[in-house]
Amino acid sequence: MVKVTHNQISKKIAYAYGIEYNLVKSIRDIGKIEFSDNAQIFDLFLSPDSLITPKTEMDRFIHDQFPYVADKSISRLPYNYPARPSQL
Repeated sequence: MVKVTHNQISKKIAYAYGIEYNLVKSIRDIGKIEFSDNAQIFDLFLSPDSLITPKTEMDRFIHDQFPYVADKSISRLPYNYPARPSQL
Protein backbone atom coordinates (compact mmCIF):
# COMPACT_ATOMS: atom_id res chain seq x y z
CA MET A 1 0.00 0.00 0.00
CA VAL A 2 1.29 3.44 -0.92
CA LYS A 3 1.20 6.03 1.84
CA VAL A 4 -0.40 9.30 0.72
CA THR A 5 0.27 12.41 2.77
CA HIS A 6 -2.25 15.12 3.58
CA ASN A 7 -0.57 17.71 1.38
CA GLN A 8 -0.55 15.30 -1.59
CA ILE A 9 -4.32 14.96 -1.24
CA SER A 10 -4.81 18.73 -0.93
CA LYS A 11 -2.62 19.33 -3.96
CA LYS A 12 -4.61 16.81 -6.04
CA ILE A 13 -7.91 18.39 -4.99
CA ALA A 14 -6.61 21.84 -5.92
CA TYR A 15 -5.44 20.57 -9.32
CA ALA A 16 -8.74 18.77 -9.99
CA TYR A 17 -10.73 21.96 -9.41
CA GLY A 18 -8.26 24.39 -10.94
CA ILE A 19 -7.50 26.03 -7.60
CA GLU A 20 -4.08 27.43 -6.78
CA TYR A 21 -2.25 25.36 -4.14
CA ASN A 22 0.23 26.79 -1.62
CA LEU A 23 2.40 24.84 0.82
CA VAL A 24 3.65 26.79 3.84
CA LYS A 25 6.27 25.00 5.92
CA SER A 26 7.83 28.10 7.48
CA ILE A 27 7.12 31.79 7.96
CA ARG A 28 9.52 32.52 5.09
CA ASP A 29 7.23 30.65 2.68
CA ILE A 30 4.42 33.15 3.25
CA GLY A 31 6.46 35.91 1.63
CA LYS A 32 6.72 33.86 -1.58
CA ILE A 33 2.94 33.56 -2.02
CA GLU A 34 1.11 35.81 -4.45
CA PHE A 35 -2.32 36.41 -2.94
CA SER A 36 -5.23 37.03 -5.27
CA ASP A 37 -9.01 37.28 -5.29
CA ASN A 38 -9.22 33.75 -6.73
CA ALA A 39 -9.78 30.63 -4.65
CA GLN A 40 -6.60 29.23 -3.10
CA ILE A 41 -5.78 26.24 -0.91
CA PHE A 42 -3.14 26.72 1.80
CA ASP A 43 -1.50 23.81 3.58
CA LEU A 44 0.03 25.20 6.76
CA PHE A 45 2.56 23.03 8.57
CA LEU A 46 2.73 23.99 12.25
CA SER A 47 4.92 22.63 14.99
CA PRO A 48 3.13 20.25 17.39
CA ASP A 49 3.43 22.76 20.24
CA SER A 50 1.90 25.68 18.31
CA LEU A 51 -0.79 27.60 20.17
CA ILE A 52 -3.78 27.65 17.85
CA THR A 53 -7.04 29.25 18.80
CA PRO A 54 -9.52 29.20 15.92
CA LYS A 55 -11.75 32.23 15.81
CA THR A 56 -15.11 31.88 14.19
CA GLU A 57 -18.59 33.22 14.86
CA MET A 58 -18.86 36.75 16.23
CA ASP A 59 -15.84 36.79 18.53
CA ARG A 60 -16.62 33.44 20.16
CA PHE A 61 -14.24 30.51 20.60
CA ILE A 62 -14.61 27.34 18.54
CA HIS A 63 -15.93 25.41 21.57
CA ASP A 64 -18.65 28.04 22.17
CA GLN A 65 -20.67 28.11 18.94
CA PHE A 66 -24.39 28.17 18.18
CA PRO A 67 -26.49 26.47 19.45
CA TYR A 68 -25.09 27.74 22.73
CA VAL A 69 -24.89 25.46 25.75
CA ALA A 70 -27.48 26.50 28.32
CA ASP A 71 -25.98 24.71 31.32
CA LYS A 72 -22.69 26.71 31.44
CA SER A 73 -20.63 23.50 31.10
CA ILE A 74 -18.28 25.39 28.80
CA SER A 75 -17.21 27.62 31.68
CA ARG A 76 -15.78 24.51 33.40
CA LEU A 77 -13.38 23.64 30.58
CA PRO A 78 -9.74 23.40 31.72
CA TYR A 79 -8.51 26.32 29.60
CA ASN A 80 -7.28 29.68 30.75
CA TYR A 81 -8.88 31.75 27.99
CA PRO A 82 -10.09 35.34 28.13
CA ALA A 83 -13.81 35.94 27.64
CA ARG A 84 -13.46 36.60 23.89
CA PRO A 85 -10.87 35.63 21.21
CA SER A 86 -10.32 39.32 20.40
CA GLN A 87 -8.80 39.67 23.89
CA LEU A 88 -5.94 37.24 23.11
